[in-house]
Amino acid sequence: MTHSLKIPFNEEMERALLGSVLIDYKNTINELVDVDESIFYIDNHKEIFKSMLLLSNNGNPIDIKTVYDQLIKNTNNKVTVDYLLHLAEETPTAAHAKYYYDQLTKLSTLRKMAELCQTTYKQILTGDVQDLNDLLMGNMKTLSELSENGQKSEFKSFYDLAKENIKEQENIARTGKTDRVKTLFPSLDKLTGGFKGGDLIIIGARPSVGKTAFALNLALKMGKGSQKAVPVFSVEMRSDSICYRMMAVISGINNNDFKSGVAFENEPKKVYAITSLAQKYNVYVNDKSAIKVSQMKATLIKFMKDHSIQAIVIDYLQLLKGSRKFTNKNEEVSEISRDLKLLARELDVPVIVLSQLSRNIEQREDKRPRMSDLRDSGSVEQDADVIMMLWREDYQNFQYTSDISNINIDVVKCRDGSIGSFKLAFDKPHSWFSEITKKDIRQ
Repeated sequence: MTHSLKIPFNEEMERALLGSVLIDYKNTINELVDVDESIFYIDNHKEIFKSMLLLSNNGNPIDIKTVYDQLIKNTNNKVTVDYLLHLAEETPTAAHAKYYYDQLTKLSTLRKMAELCQTTYKQILTGDVQDLNDLLMGNMKTLSELSENGQKSEFKSFYDLAKENIKEQENIARTGKTDRVKTLFPSLDKLTGGFKGGDLIIIGARPSVGKTAFALNLALKMGKGSQKAVPVFSVEMRSDSICYRMMAVISGINNNDFKSGVAFENEPKKVYAITSLAQKYNVYVNDKSAIKVSQMKATLIKFMKDHSIQAIVIDYLQLLKGSRKFTNKNEEVSEISRDLKLLARELDVPVIVLSQLSRNIEQREDKRPRMSDLRDSGSVEQDADVIMMLWREDYQNFQYTSDISNINIDVVKCRDGSIGSFKLAFDKPHSWFSEITKKDIRQ
């Protein structure tokens, strides 16, 4: 069996990084000043990037005009103004520049490794090896240098870190904006300070407590009026079921009316209003089942070509597939948990994942969930930055018929905030969560 040989590079990723610098050089170029053009494979892209670095080093602004003026100083320039314009226009946001850079660095490292292997292969077959030990040591040194360049493992001094964080605090004080994603549940935001990019957030609960409804409420609140999208991966439920729940939240129509097909008959005006209301929410749903984290990542990268991402919601952990066959579910969930944490770090967005709880909780007198109740938990407790447990005191009471329940939410782990507990009111027929003391402000 023969395999076609492909040089590792990604033209779209190269264009996206250059486009990010063009539309927001102040927040991107400083992270790239120590980078050389070899992270790009396409020659024109190398020349554009060199021009950008030269402009930055001379203290000049970077835009389409300044870059083009710098390029035409080279008599062999082949880059047109239209090409630069396309780079800027096709890049929706510069927020993912670091991700583009990280991916291009990996591809550049692979190309250099391939070149090293090719050179070594040629040396061996042509008999041009004077000393085997020198060859091995030389290759080990080169690989070590590639590893260092690829990992970018420099230390930052406390002084530099302090300056960066003080600047961030100044920006927050001046603009009132923070890079943390607020859930708009004040009780939760008070404990966590909001979710930040790179966070893995686990929400655990027994079946029928309301964890999917809670996650959809989070998605709707974070996506309402936002320029950034909230993609929801529903591995368990079809997209129409997810849609019914979200329509119930924003319209106040009973979720069962949608399922039974009487919503239009009972509430025609509210049904007609849903379309205009839904436009306020930047939320997307993917209902592919049995999906791997690697497939999610590929889907999200395509999605990011046209959208910035606020946060990602996944329902639920135990239904995701591992990269291979495992001897037990615990090992598989451990790998998935680590991959989800890496996904959050690479995309620099909060990743909110629902998780089942073990049935062992039913066997003990104290029904309040603990971290150890996370089903097939593996390394979830270690990987997660935030862990929340949802539980109802009336959960075991099957005669309980009230539509409204008080849901206890225990924040049992929060790396960058506080642990604590609070309650939310859950209107089950309308899939609606709210602060107990707050009025209904769903629209």
